[in-house]
Amino acid sequence: MSDDSSARLVMLSPEDPFDWEAYASNYQGRTKIQRLMYIAAHCPQLRKPTAEAAAELYKSLTADASAYQQAMLLRNTNPDAAQSLLPADQRAPADSSWIKQTQERARQKTERLELELRQYTNNLIKESIRMAHRDLGHHARYCGDLSTAYSCYTKTRDYCTTSEAVMEMCLNSIDICIELGRWSDILTYVGKAESQLETYNPLAAGAMSSSAARAGASGGAGAGSSAGGSRYGGAGMGGVAARGGNTAGGDAIGALFRAGMRGDANSAAGTHEGGAGATSAGTSGGEKAKAKREMTLLSARLKAAYALALFRLERFPQAARAFLDCDANASEAYTEFISPADIALYGVFSSLASFSRSDLKTTVLEKSSFHSFLEYEPHAREMLDSFASCRYRKVLDVMEKWKTRHNLDIHLTAALPKLQRLLVRRAVCQFVQPYDAVTVSRVSEAFGWDPVHTQTVLIELIKSGDIRARIDTVGGVLEANVRDERAELFDRALKVGTEQTAKSRKLMFRMNLVREGLVVKETKDEPLDFAY
Repeated sequence: MSDDSSARLVMLSPEDPFDWEAYASNYQGRTKIQRLMYIAAHCPQLRKPTAEAAAELYKSLTADASAYQQAMLLRNTNPDAAQSLLPADQRAPADSSWIKQTQERARQKTERLELELRQYTNNLIKESIRMAHRDLGHHARYCGDLSTAYSCYTKTRDYCTTSEAVMEMCLNSIDICIELGRWSDILTYVGKAESQLETYNPLAAGAMSSSAARAGASGGAGAGSSAGGSRYGGAGMGGVAARGGNTAGGDAIGALFRAGMRGDANSAAGTHEGGAGATSAGTSGGEKAKAKREMTLLSARLKAAYALALFRLERFPQAARAFLDCDANASEAYTEFISPADIALYGVFSSLASFSRSDLKTTVLEKSSFHSFLEYEPHAREMLDSFASCRYRKVLDVMEKWKTRHNLDIHLTAALPKLQRLLVRRAVCQFVQPYDAVTVSRVSEAFGWDPVHTQTVLIELIKSGDIRARIDTVGGVLEANVRDERAELFDRALKVGTEQTAKSRKLMFRMNLVREGLVVKETKDEPLDFAY
């Protein structure tokens, strides 16, 4: 998911504080692989270790043989302008046996899932058809075919009969849209998912997930039965299911019956006395606590996805407020696409580019829940505190120090140039606002710029209307255009008086015409014709 605008190479300096291993440890699943691949493609010094780490993750978490080959090709490429291959003795060979076996297992699994889908379509059982499309989407995503996976997930929408099924469809679609970069679609799916929260039952959703996992296990476990396979509901590369064996559709129907009968079973158990009643009450309390925790995680996941989509759409004021609403105590819910450190960094950048100093104090600095995120990214807190205390040079120095971290972030790098422009514009405007006249050298000292660059920035802000001032290039002074409010008030009063006098004269002229009978009224039979 790299952007063309960010295709420039990022060079590491000896004193650079960026640690790619610590950075990658904040993520899980495919987003960790994508970020490692992005670093390998854009940082020559880190290409070899990050590409190797990404290749190993492709083997352990996915069945994406083509992406694994791309990672190995990138690892064996010389990080120069020509992008030539390394000498033969420096190249690392790809695991050809794993590639062959993975592709064969993927083909067999695809055939089995497509056969099941055709069978369920003929049987016209909506829940079975939905789960078949979902499993096919999980498998396609596991194999790296993201477009097919998204198509399968969207097809499940026509077969959703419960809030739990709709929620599952929305979550799957959100995950795949993040990988595909379909940010506007994420806003739609988040809104649809939030509309289902009132009727959503986490316990019923857990029963459906358990049945899907058992169905995936019944197909046989192969080399794909790994952490990545379990994430996608039993997407391991098993063999073709035997005729008459357990299927996803059959287990789904059983799960629905069991979920519906659970309430009656609990009610019946409640009538027993002694130890049986105490056990039932304890189980019920545990289920309620688990359901509450699941709802908290679900809400946190939706909020984080919504904030990330707004950020990538460059709607920074809304994104800042969305990041401020994220839950730091439920970080495990969204580490598959964003980390708490990212929320802190994106939230601070969006806030600095959008809020005034007073808004920063009331909205960000005084929000205790956001402080937990700032602990993951101390330099983001340093930027925020420095900006709020008008130490703008310190803000720019911190940004320069951590520019590698910012430029190698797969989501931040695309918006970084615009964010920096907005931040600098707001900082300069806030700095010169209290002065009627300030020297250009004073502004240069406050921001750490040379006078020529400072004068260029000030001229741009004057042209855009952000600063109401003029520059004395000879004396090197920025002079504010002082408004004479008294004179402006008199001018407005005279203008309003002139307009009212003209209106009064026109009304009096009209009244005189009516009084003298000089107004000709149009009749319905003979309309007036003034064409000569």
